[in-house]
Amino acid sequence: MAAAFVNKLCSVTFAKYTSLYTLCCNCHSMKKFGNTARIISNSNHIAEKLKYFAVIVQNRRNFILTQLDLSDKIQNNVYLKKSAAGGSIQTYTDIYRLQNGQAHRSVLIQIPTRFDAAEAYSMCADLAHVAKAISFTMLSERHYLLVEFGSTAAVNNFMELAKHFDRSEMIPVRSRMLYLLPNSQFKHSQRPFPKQIQVENVLSDQQLTDKISQAKNVSQQMEILYIETRLTDLGTRLRYFISSILEDALKGMFPLVQVEPFGSSFTGFGKNKCDLDMVLTFEDLAQNLVKKKRLMYLSKKCFSSDRMQTQRSLETLADILKYFLPGCNNVQRILQARVPIIKFRHDILGIDCDLSMSSNRSGIDMSELLYVFGELHPDLRPLVFTVRTWARQQGITNSTPGRWLSNFSLTLLAIFFMQRRKDAVLPPASKILIELAKTKNCGTKFGIARHPGSKEKLEDLLHEFFSFYEKFNFTDTKLSILNANVVKKPDFSPLYIENCVEPELNVSKNVSADELQRFVVGARNALWQMECTTERNSSGTWGIAKLFEHNEQPVPHLGSRVAFHVKKLFESSADKYTVQAEYAERTKLEVQDGDEKAVVSKDFTDTGVEPVVSELHESRENYTQAPKKEKRSIVLEVLVDAPVYNN
Repeated sequence: MAAAFVNKLCSVTFAKYTSLYTLCCNCHSMKKFGNTARIISNSNHIAEKLKYFAVIVQNRRNFILTQLDLSDKIQNNVYLKKSAAGGSIQTYTDIYRLQNGQAHRSVLIQIPTRFDAAEAYSMCADLAHVAKAISFTMLSERHYLLVEFGSTAAVNNFMELAKHFDRSEMIPVRSRMLYLLPNSQFKHSQRPFPKQIQVENVLSDQQLTDKISQAKNVSQQMEILYIETRLTDLGTRLRYFISSILEDALKGMFPLVQVEPFGSSFTGFGKNKCDLDMVLTFEDLAQNLVKKKRLMYLSKKCFSSDRMQTQRSLETLADILKYFLPGCNNVQRILQARVPIIKFRHDILGIDCDLSMSSNRSGIDMSELLYVFGELHPDLRPLVFTVRTWARQQGITNSTPGRWLSNFSLTLLAIFFMQRRKDAVLPPASKILIELAKTKNCGTKFGIARHPGSKEKLEDLLHEFFSFYEKFNFTDTKLSILNANVVKKPDFSPLYIENCVEPELNVSKNVSADELQRFVVGARNALWQMECTTERNSSGTWGIAKLFEHNEQPVPHLGSRVAFHVKKLFESSADKYTVQAEYAERTKLEVQDGDEKAVVSKDFTDTGVEPVVSELHESRENYTQAPKKEKRSIVLEVLVDAPVYNN
């Protein structure tokens, strides 16, 4: 019966909406439409016939026909996998197909005032079916309406209603970013705001602080922080919309080009104002090996070096962004980095973007892995958001790249902490990667079930996180998220976090010993703050709001390994030199002179440092007059002869 229903459905032409609707209502096999969906997903012949049809079930016997291009969705089973898997975790390919399809069916309309959203929506709805419309306002007080149509054909028809500005200095670029001219014939009060338009509102910093202060406990504060600051549906749609605009600009010469977002925009760990990371990939030429065709495309030869080809291609693409695409400004070419990128800001949407071009999908694979980790346990993302906010307020992280810990490193630290807990709530990354490979290659369900969530409070989880890293031995151990264990560190990097996708790399190689110590001291301070301000009070800040206050007080207990900054020791004034203790193993003393380091096997306590500093200060004159090559030997000579003090 179900197969007969599908054949009848496919035999009706697209123009006969009424006949098709009558056929659906009179069909006796309507209740078995779920079985019909399975037949559709397993039949390429029927899937091809259904390219321009979609039937959405609203009630048991009510169907509304919508014009959709379902060829990609049926082929990849995006919607069918959701229902068949019973809410199982989706792969990156499934989510990308869905979000990218929505982006290519969307248009962005700048409107004079927010009340003009009604007129803009009416123009769209009168032409074709509108799947979703979102009204929002940027910080520049510019108002926009993001409209998702039911099909790409409807988008093309809507684009025919637009024209270019009548200015000779304007470049006539055709894009899905439009502007609605004001209409003086209607007053704002005469335009009722349609209920179909979703209005996007984001809390200000003060509103967020007030809402956090009104929470009942610390756990609820962490939930509020996560819910109110995470990347919204609009934020996700706008980021995929930017990538789709770039695809449209390049598809004239490269029809199969893809611009895929990754990073925080995809993982679920992104905030409202997070950057957009994208990777551009061209057609996979490896597929030519299986194609037996005589006709060949005439093309230009690439550079002999893949890196040089990438640099030249990105340089040309940067010019296209700078001179032709609307909204793309502040274009910077960073072509000499390990991974060459283009940085630019989309001024219309207020999003900073990084665009790379590589056949290496390690960034996408890592993003998918982090997404799965976040889906496996409901407490991970609230914990990460709280730790990131705390680190930013305490100066542990920085918006500019450098020797500081990054949000990416903090996320991995939180994942490793969850893996190492007594109940091991998160599995090793190797197990997840194996399941993802099975899902992609064999079409099976993702084999790891979601964790139902622990009975303990988020507050206890945060306290345990700080306690775990306050006493963690970073000196000798490498954090292996791939195997959920610690192994001996292969080099002398202060912090070594193994890259799950490329295990030979250290994702925290940039972190200096001082910044790692700042994190450890900050964790110790956070423990003290949590013990003092966990109870709600009527006046002042409390809970995580108190935790976010910047603390300038140092912690006296610092361990027994000491790092000397030689330049500060030999300054003209004796009171200018500082001795900073580094949390690490005993019996090692590190001397740093500029970029040079030396490790001396000595056992120093806090009191044992003073004679060494005094002797170094007395040798200042010899040190200052000595050539650069001899300065290090003078310092080492003093240190080696220094007395040993024991606790």
